[in-house]
Amino acid sequence: LQSAATVASIDILVNTPPTPGLGEVVPSDGTELETKFVFSATQWVDEDLPLSYEFGYVSGSRVLLIQSRSESSFATTTLPAGRSTHNNTLVCVLRVYDAMNAASSSNALVTVKKLSLSSSELQSHLAEEMSARSGSVDGMKQSIAIFSSVLNAKDCSAAPDCTSLNRDGCDIVENTCGACLEGYVGSSGYGNTKCL
Repeated sequence: LQSAATVASIDILVNTPPTPGLGEVVPSDGTELETKFVFSATQWVDEDLPLSYEFGYVSGSRVLLIQSRSESSFATTTLPAGRSTHNNTLVCVLRVYDAMNAASSSNALVTVKKLSLSSSELQSHLAEEMSARSGSVDGMKQSIAIFSSVLNAKDCSAAPDCTSLNRDGCDIVENTCGACLEGYVGSSGYGNTKCL
């Protein structure tokens, strides 16, 4: 008897996300609702063109968009103040997509100081922004996201050191830390007790 062997192979093409380039926000510090920040994406590479870009910033546990996915690799906007408990640092987010929807992301940190405005000054500022951006869907999204962040900002100046309590930072309830960090257990929801 003779033995015979059979071999078969199959090639599977896998789409990879765009190769990391640069995601920048300039300037690196400013004042909420006043400083114009420029988000840009450069040197991203992928064979499945065209690339598209999405820009936003982290507010609490969500990313609020300032530019929906588009082929424009830059955006200009004002920003809300960063958390006072984190030295006014705001996390800005860039997502880059290829034509097959594979995505890569990059974060940049900026310092955005709080602007003291009365409610009438804030209302006037909002009216000006909405008027200037009328006719642009992304412009309106920017204004709504930024002003909702400003209007909903909570005073966290008297919040304890949330990191030492193993909790998320203060952002929704005034002077109160967020929920327990992943892997820790404690009283549920917002609080200033230690999670173990």
